[in-house]
Amino acid sequence: MRKKVLRNSIFIAYLAIAPLHLVHAESDKPKTTVYANYNDDFRINLSQLFIPVINSIKVLNADTGEETYLRAPDDYEIKVIGKADDMYEISIMKNGQPLEGNFLTDPQNVKKGVNWGAVKTIVNNLDEIRKGLVFEKICDAVPVVPTQDDHTPTPQAGRRGAREESLSGLIPDTYVPPSEGEFHEGCEVLAVQPINEEDSDKLTQCVSSIQTAISSGNRNANGELNREKVFKAMFSKLKPEEQAFAGYIFTAFGESDMWVSKENPEEAMFVMKVLQNRKRMALDQGANEPYNVLDVALDPWQFSTYNANDPNWKNAIDPLKNNDYSGIVEAFRRMTDPELSSWEPADQMDNVSHYRRDYLSDPWPSSSNQRVRVRPSVNGVDPRSDSSTRSGSVGPSGYNYIYTNVDGPKHWIYTESTRGNWR
Repeated sequence: MRKKVLRNSIFIAYLAIAPLHLVHAESDKPKTTVYANYNDDFRINLSQLFIPVINSIKVLNADTGEETYLRAPDDYEIKVIGKADDMYEISIMKNGQPLEGNFLTDPQNVKKGVNWGAVKTIVNNLDEIRKGLVFEKICDAVPVVPTQDDHTPTPQAGRRGAREESLSGLIPDTYVPPSEGEFHEGCEVLAVQPINEEDSDKLTQCVSSIQTAISSGNRNANGELNREKVFKAMFSKLKPEEQAFAGYIFTAFGESDMWVSKENPEEAMFVMKVLQNRKRMALDQGANEPYNVLDVALDPWQFSTYNANDPNWKNAIDPLKNNDYSGIVEAFRRMTDPELSSWEPADQMDNVSHYRRDYLSDPWPSSSNQRVRVRPSVNGVDPRSDSSTRSGSVGPSGYNYIYTNVDGPKHWIYTESTRGNWR
């Protein structure tokens, strides 16, 4: 960990006193320099920075012709040194040591495989670097660094003849909180339900706004989200309507996304139905407002997506994952409209409180003899009866079995709110 911080700190110091553009060796055919846009005024030359790999990616060794995977847990970092045809040329470090060879990878691997949050952390320190505040920590002597009234670095034009490519939209947005009492951008459509189909884009925008809000300022030095801080931010930064929406969207994404599409969102709707029922059951048993769906979702050891030892909560919440939420958003939109969420069998579906994957062993004691396994449908659709309704190729297993009465007549045993006590 210290090696990564030191290497990137030295890079920051270099940026403060050197041009952004890396001067390549002269050649008949100039390389294409790859940039990431930080904001409208500043871009980052990716040839000057090793970035941690957080999603496993495939690379090609151009010297041997062999393909290999850089697996996220193995402490890989990559640096984009240029573009060759449709591939990116990269340098690779493993455990802080450079790997020999010339490597190529698909641009999509760079967009989706590396930790852009770490890049933002580095760039956010530029003001301190330019003021000389960090040099004391990494240099024997503090050089004189010119400063300007405006400390925003400006992009460099690069040497004549060089070609450039920009990776836009990768650095997470800077969070600007809404005015007091106002919704985050796009979330205003939550105020009136049912939500019309033409407002689906607003809901997608709302997801993005919420992700930015709850992740802002809640990353460590390597750009990874802090679980406790993110969970607390859901309550401190979001309006109640946004909290409930986040509870529905992120839970359903983590628990069912691989079986969901915009055309067939039923599996996500079943997960949301359990959340909705559990909230009602908790209120019936004496839970006090502002208890809502987010409280249900984050109740410890209830929805495995949020378990501390499960990476799915990051996959569901982190805006850097660039997930497609269209199927989950459609599931939520239909849930708000009684005409699009007609459940059968109605009496049982209003009391379902548990589910499990069909390929997992039964986690509940056989003494729950009042338990009923429900064969659900919504608007006449039972996705279990027709494999064509599945999104992607997932094989014969993977659906959730849905139950009522797991806990006897109370259906679900409510425990006090655990806000701030996530395990």
